[in-house]
Amino acid sequence: MPFNRLKDVEEGEKVPLIGGFGLEIPPGKFNAPNLTPDPETGHIKDWTEEQFIQRFKSGRVYKNSSMPWAALANMDTIELKAIYAYLKSLDPVKNKIEAIAINLEKK
Repeated sequence: MPFNRLKDVEEGEKVPLIGGFGLEIPPGKFNAPNLTPDPETGHIKDWTEEQFIQRFKSGRVYKNSSMPWAALANMDTIELKAIYAYLKSLDPVKNKIEAIAINLEKK
């Protein structure tokens, strides 16, 4: 389904969370993962609710991740549970996203 994702979001269109949206950020490019619960290609398909919450709450920076985990560490558990429930309620969509290794280590 071709669409201009940023433009569609600005216009209030529902944009599927199937991943693949590329974002150029220093020090490289980040590909958004498939957040649907697809059993083959879903990024968080095997995560439990507790694992999902702990990923946010730890504030840990993960290798090759451009996600601002430290900034999200103070999210409320109730909000995180709602986000998890929403993501798990999505229709599964098979969409393999190639990971792009980016170096986030300070030189």
